[in-house]
Amino acid sequence: MEEAARGGLAEQEPQQAPQRAPQEWARRAARDISRFAHLLDSDIYAQKAARARARAEAIRRGLDADLQDSGNKPARRRARIVELNPRKMNPWKHAERLLSETSLPLDEVVELSGLNIYDVVGLKLKMRSAA
Repeated sequence: MEEAARGGLAEQEPQQAPQRAPQEWARRAARDISRFAHLLDSDIYAQKAARARARAEAIRRGLDADLQDSGNKPARRRARIVELNPRKMNPWKHAERLLSETSLPLDEVVELSGLNIYDVVGLKLKMRSAA
């Protein structure tokens, strides 16, 4: 009856986690970090070995014949070189047309023409000063 008269159960205060000593926390953190780093390195080595085995097996079965010929050639870097496709418009002329005849944002002109943002902005500035 007294509990009902008070309006229900008495509110319990939330229990706080016991405070650990800073030295204990630092020791546990260092241990956990060292375990993580060790597992990370071993996982990387295991995944590389598994990939090498799978690649060798694929080459043996003839599934990856193109990799067998090419080896591990480094990827070519395309700095400011724009590959011209004879079936498509020159990217510089395409960007110039898009800039002069449309009101597309620069990022869309970049996407459509294949040039980088610096080339498109430079082209727009050059067109502006010529007008």
